[in-house]
Amino acid sequence: NGDKIGTAANATAATRNVSIGYAGAWTKADNYDRGNDGDEVRSTLYEAYNHSLTFAAKDADNLLVLQGTYAAIPYQGFVNQRMDMVDNEAWLLNARYVGKFTWGVLDARAYYNNTQHEMDILEDKKPGEMPMNTDGTDAGYSIKAEIPLSSTDLLRVGNEFHHQKLDD
Repeated sequence: NGDKIGTAANATAATRNVSIGYAGAWTKADNYDRGNDGDEVRSTLYEAYNHSLTFAAKDADNLLVLQGTYAAIPYQGFVNQRMDMVDNEAWLLNARYVGKFTWGVLDARAYYNNTQHEMDILEDKKPGEMPMNTDGTDAGYSIKAEIPLSSTDLLRVGNEFHHQKLDD
């Protein structure tokens, strides 16, 4: 019902110190039909896909992890609403480094996330127009260090920054 189809894949390759992984999925459906009379239920169609790539490397004293994700919903109907999603894309990037040094431990992280989202009316609900566009970004970092001063004293120092932007 709705000619639904979907697929997913997951792959990882690794050595003792390096790893790379991919995960992805895609699904799509047309409008479905009501069970009692077989009439088409408009605005029940959708399509969505997600991709994620992760890289990690380590040795005795260092760890580095990088991750990127892309997610998209080109369209999704909402049968109980006057508007539908006509485009949605999101990018997410994450990075982390942890290192052990003679002076102590350093932990650094950074992230970036951008989502562009558009609502309007799909073809099966026309006539009409109801555009809504949203562009949102989150970004930031944190950096922390732990420095042993003696066998009983530990100094922790760090800095972080978080930024959010929304254009709606």
